[in-house]
Amino acid sequence: MPMTVDRVEGRTSDEAAAGEGAARADDRPLDASATVRLITQERNPFSEKVARALALKKIEFERVIVTEPHEIALYSPDTRELPVLEIDGERRPESGAILFWLDERYPEPPLLSPDTKVAEAQQRLAEWSDSSFAWYWNRWLASQEPVEAGAAAPTDSGFLERMRSSLGLGTRASRTDTLELQVIAGIERRLDDLVGLLGDREFFHADQPSMADLAVFGMLLLIMHGPIPGSREMLEARPSLVAYLHRLENATGGPYVAAA
Repeated sequence: MPMTVDRVEGRTSDEAAAGEGAARADDRPLDASATVRLITQERNPFSEKVARALALKKIEFERVIVTEPHEIALYSPDTRELPVLEIDGERRPESGAILFWLDERYPEPPLLSPDTKVAEAQQRLAEWSDSSFAWYWNRWLASQEPVEAGAAAPTDSGFLERMRSSLGLGTRASRTDTLELQVIAGIERRLDDLVGLLGDREFFHADQPSMADLAVFGMLLLIMHGPIPGSREMLEARPSLVAYLHRLENATGGPYVAAA
């Protein structure tokens, strides 16, 4: 089914830091028998990031699917965004803050390297992945909105013409098609960035999964299984990222199964 999230979550660095600080201030230990629920839409890359963190730490949880705005507001009254993680009735919003919360309550395996410099690089990559790919996703959603009559179409570049031809759109396309192709071109560049950053390592910046990998993983799933035209083919054209995706799946509970 199509993704039910309208705009994926997005916060500034200051907002994320504030959320992180709030989560860290509460250091009460959690019992292994705690009731854990992940409140999310059917598909949400930020929720998948949290779900894989829970799996990596071998924490059993229930996935609660909500779709209606009033349901989302019930679980997330302040931001009205998902995911929200609930542990024994206590809730935390915002996927980045949730990961820090989990790492304090369930420290093994850690989601950041003990090496300070490596940990900083992992946090930066997680933030970059979240903001970059979310921007393209939201831009693609904007391209699907009705266009006012008389709106001018952007000028086509040679690259966009080649992309249009490769996707079978012909040489004349609508403004919506052009905006879609701009998004696709941007995603291609970000995938190339990830190929360069990963290099020949098993995971980003380390040999063990970190919060950077969880963030990237959630976004790669959006590309692999989401509705943006041509995005799956772009990912499959980069075998190092496909192999990486499988490695992280194997480390966090197995292959992702898209909703029918």
